[in-house]
Amino acid sequence: MEAGLITRADATDHGRALPVLLTPAGQRRLHAARTAVYAIEERMIEAIPQWRLAALLADLDTMADALTE
Repeated sequence: MEAGLITRADATDHGRALPVLLTPAGQRRLHAARTAVYAIEERMIEAIPQWRLAALLADLDTMADALTE
């Protein structure tokens, strides 16, 4: 809230949790971060030979699944 990226309602219709919303500045920051992450992801994927990519993605899924067990 101090950075002006989110706003929080003063009250809620139900429960005790107050909704948090992105301000326009927060939306711009999120968009910039997503753009940067997608560009990095693209560079990383381009470094893997196409014939190896499916196996790598399957391995990554398996590792992520292991974290939730």
